Amino acid sequence: TQIAGLSGRLQRMVSQTRSMEIITTNSEAEALLLEAQLIKRFRPPFNVLLRDDKSFPFILLRADHAFPRIQKHRGARRAKGNYYGPFASAGSVNTTLNALQKLFLLRSCTDSYFNNRDRPCL
Repeated sequence: TQIAGLSGRLQRMVSQTRSMEIITTNSEAEALLLEAQLIKRFRPPFNVLLRDDKSFPFILLRADHAFPRIQKHRGARRAKGNYYGPFASAGSVNTTLNALQKLFLLRSCTDSYFNNRDRPCL
């Protein structure tokens, strides 16, 4: 609100602001996930680039095989299949994967391991 005390970069950013939307979330983790999704969707020009190169984990159910594989996935979503997430914690993804594999008997082994077996690795 006091533009004169801001740096030149922040003054320029405030002068280019046309509207502001405030979104409330139930937790900090939810706010962090929402912020990451909004940054990826809108690519704001004044966003600070994070240098740690980390992304949130997803659960990927592969769709390019007769026996679908379920796995944890980070990064670009190029593989064919259904993505669920993002999750704030890799530990919660691992716990969810273990529960899903016990309930639905989905394949968890890699394609190379699967191809060298006589029986499916369920």
